[in-house]
Amino acid sequence: MGPVLLNQLTNLSADRGEPLAVQLYRDLLGAIRSGSLPGEARLPSSRVAAAELGLSRNTVNTAYDL
Repeated sequence: MGPVLLNQLTNLSADRGEPLAVQLYRDLLGAIRSGSLPGEARLPSSRVAAAELGLSRNTVNTAYDL
């Protein structure tokens, strides 16, 4: 299985009132818990994820670290 397309798992919005990194973390956690993100799935590198989502690498790295 190749890397996951994060834009299919998350719906980030600056209007939600919480940092984008926290939103991404919660969306990923929810996808894991619901089974939409299987255990053998590989998350994309921070560089690829940042480009895909239109975020900075620091934001993606923070979400991954959480």
